[in-house]
Amino acid sequence: MSRYRKLRSILLEQHGDLSPVENISDLRGSEEAARFVGIVDSARTTKNGHIMLELEDPTGRIKVLISKNRRELQSIKVVEDEVIGITGKFRSGSGRGGSIVFADSILKVDVPSHHRRRISPDKGLLAAFTSDIHIGSRMFLEKEWKRMIRWFKGEEAASLKAEDGLRVKYLVVAGDLVDGIGIYPDQDRDLIHKDITKQYEALAESLSLVPDHIEIILIPGNHDAVRLAEPQPPLPEEFRELFTNPGIHFLSNPTTFDISGVRVAAYHGKSIDDMVTLFKDVTYERPIQGMKEMLRSRHFGPTYGMRNQLAPEEDDMLVIEDVPDIFVSGHVHRFEMDTYKGIQLIEGSTWQSQTPFQKMMNLKPQPAKMGVVELSLPNTMYAWEIT
Repeated sequence: MSRYRKLRSILLEQHGDLSPVENISDLRGSEEAARFVGIVDSARTTKNGHIMLELEDPTGRIKVLISKNRRELQSIKVVEDEVIGITGKFRSGSGRGGSIVFADSILKVDVPSHHRRRISPDKGLLAAFTSDIHIGSRMFLEKEWKRMIRWFKGEEAASLKAEDGLRVKYLVVAGDLVDGIGIYPDQDRDLIHKDITKQYEALAESLSLVPDHIEIILIPGNHDAVRLAEPQPPLPEEFRELFTNPGIHFLSNPTTFDISGVRVAAYHGKSIDDMVTLFKDVTYERPIQGMKEMLRSRHFGPTYGMRNQLAPEEDDMLVIEDVPDIFVSGHVHRFEMDTYKGIQLIEGSTWQSQTPFQKMMNLKPQPAKMGVVELSLPNTMYAWEIT
């Protein structure tokens, strides 16, 4: 119930309408509205056009009916395993029907309406955000990768001036550092290195070309040599020790960290595989809409039991407790930048051209791009790409 406790706390902080809140087992019929918080166990539409939810908390379960006449409530998208607040009229019942609450309001977590991004006191510093390097693949874009390195050294311009590369202090990579082994059917045909250690050796060699003044932050993805279930731990020591960069950091997936006083959330983004089936506006072509849904639900993996595996940890580390200033994700090999309520969003591209498997699945990558943010200026995001 870690998810429930954390998100309940956020809900109560955000919505005064839920006070005084009750446990489900304590609900009683009265003139006062029932107020409670629960996890959505199921949601269905009745034959009469009403929406019937079943919610639970640590004390019990209750049905919640959203009348077909309450269009403003029916328009609120509710998914299983989401934690929501309800106010409404309680009616006691027994037997098969049981007790029920007729909803007057549905209250959801979200980030604040106008988040004010933290400002770095270090003037002029840039942070570069990307994802999905996939070293070890025959489709790894080595030529384009080396052009990025030359930009970091101030040797070559791209869409940004060569001298801007010298201002980069941080490089954040949101997972799928290598191509891995046995990730998809017949992957071995697409590999240069069919040994996972050799893939990480090649990655370490490539990253060793990054100037030493740049701090590198790496998280794993579903192609990396860690467990598939999220949250994923950092890379194992046997691979970390291959890297020689003085300022390299291996973090978990997802993770939150500060760079020069600016809060960053990094998540590889595999829950997008579930979200494309749950939300009409979330697609593999526009995955950044999925990032917005994660922020709206304050959770990196809003639902259990679908394609994205979640580990049954006692502490749910996928809850977004601290509101980030910058949120970077990857997984689908697309590139896009946007903002959501003041939070800067970056979908981190890839360094791999289209694989035969992606072609079969009609997945079209947008490779060799980065999002670049000036940390001392709140509203700056630049697209780095080869011109």
